[in-house]
Amino acid sequence: MEKDKVTFEEFFKQNERRIHYHINKLQLRDPHQEFYQNGLVAMWNAYKRHTNQTKDHSQPTSTISSATV
Repeated sequence: MEKDKVTFEEFFKQNERRIHYHINKLQLRDPHQEFYQNGLVAMWNAYKRHTNQTKDHSQPTSTISSATV
């Protein structure tokens, strides 16, 4: 039996507060939400990396060195 797959939207709802937590913990000012966007991109990359690893353990995952939102 296959595990229930979590969509990115569900994953995001579960972890959105983590982005705000780390921005506040680092005492960053984010008036234009640039750090928030970077956190969101990092969350997307982590989600994709995790879903790729669970699909096929034999394929190496690729990472994106930079992203523009």
